[in-house]
Amino acid sequence: MKRHGRRLVALAASMAAAVSLVVASGGMSAAQSGTGAAGLPGIGGPGTAVSAADRQDLSVKAEPGGVQCTEVAVGSAPGKAGAAAECVQVTDGPAGRRSVSEAVSSTQDGAGACSIGSAGYWSYERFGSCLKDMTTTYTLRDDKGTAIGSAQLKINLSMSLSATSSMWTELVTVTMVSSTSNVPSLNIAFDASCTAPCQMGAAKPWAGARTLTPGTSAQGTVLYSDSPAVGAVDSLANEYHMYVTQDNAIPLQPNVNWTNPRKVRCDNAVHEPGKGSPGCVYADVRPDLSYSLTDYGAAAATYAFALNYLPNMPKQFTRLKGDSEPNRKRTCGAQSTVPFAQLDPVAFPEDSCDEFPFAGTYQGGTNGGLCAEIVPQLTNGNWTFRETTGHPVTYKESCVRGHVPLPVNKAAGGKYGSFVQTQRLIDTEAFTVSWTT
Repeated sequence: MKRHGRRLVALAASMAAAVSLVVASGGMSAAQSGTGAAGLPGIGGPGTAVSAADRQDLSVKAEPGGVQCTEVAVGSAPGKAGAAAECVQVTDGPAGRRSVSEAVSSTQDGAGACSIGSAGYWSYERFGSCLKDMTTTYTLRDDKGTAIGSAQLKINLSMSLSATSSMWTELVTVTMVSSTSNVPSLNIAFDASCTAPCQMGAAKPWAGARTLTPGTSAQGTVLYSDSPAVGAVDSLANEYHMYVTQDNAIPLQPNVNWTNPRKVRCDNAVHEPGKGSPGCVYADVRPDLSYSLTDYGAAAATYAFALNYLPNMPKQFTRLKGDSEPNRKRTCGAQSTVPFAQLDPVAFPEDSCDEFPFAGTYQGGTNGGLCAEIVPQLTNGNWTFRETTGHPVTYKESCVRGHVPLPVNKAAGGKYGSFVQTQRLIDTEAFTVSWTT
């Protein structure tokens, strides 16, 4: 979202939680916009501090090895058809990548294929991945290397990770899509592996080789496991091997090999020692903590103001696993050079200091005297803000102190604590913050 002075967005939310947006474009300053009770702009929403340049591209093209050819026996069915070799090669699916703004899901369709993404690409979310319709071509070649028959296969993989377990599964589906008359069927064997200290609970999705004819599929599940020690973080790669042939023979070596381009992280480092359980994620996928203005009111509005109007506000934050109380004291407590003064208890019951960035991050802990201090107010259906006496907002600040009712403040803090657990944020791991209506 463009910053203050370029695009101002005023959020209108009715007291019944209905929301409307009013957008004002142009070069207005905050004071000229007139949205706030004391010259401060209203808050934009829904939104995020992550610009288009910072958004993650969660799709990666599958890049298996080149053509693998195996000599065929003279008396075999391919040999009788005049083939000297059977060759297998991964070929591109339809061109194009999915939009990075498209939601990623591990949902399966009826055949077990990934239901999102572009053919031939991996797509990722924090707790799962999909390889969709990786096309593999089987070709019979004569002694001159000329193709005399062929068949097409599509491979789909869908992995499901767990926030509370270091065992995880992956659904494997191989479908024979089409073939020429001299390739009436193919025999498909498959196995997966993972790098140490990961172990395979079940390396093969099905026993032996499955015979496929056009329009049929082989499907099964492989099982991985890891046992990270307390405090340990393991980075694990997944590899895949497929054996394609005719005549009920399985090649001694796989003729299709590839690797998942992103590693799985299993850890036992989110919780304090002796608490919680290990779990696994795709650590390359940065989680986002989203606050609803409807549910978290003044707290969400405070964060949204900071993200939308303070150019020096970090775009991402890192979890601080250690004691966050020193950070809180520097921003909202006795260590601040400018004490936080509660507002009139009649007009602002249970007023409290809500700091952003959070005290539980490495970006938190700025001297509160250097923070913008704002009072979010829902007036006539609009979230507006005013400055506190003697503490004008300069828009150069990199932190905010919001006057937020204590129950809302605690609820917002609890959401962050839960987010750390459910998204398995380890110490120093990055995340973003956004808001919705």
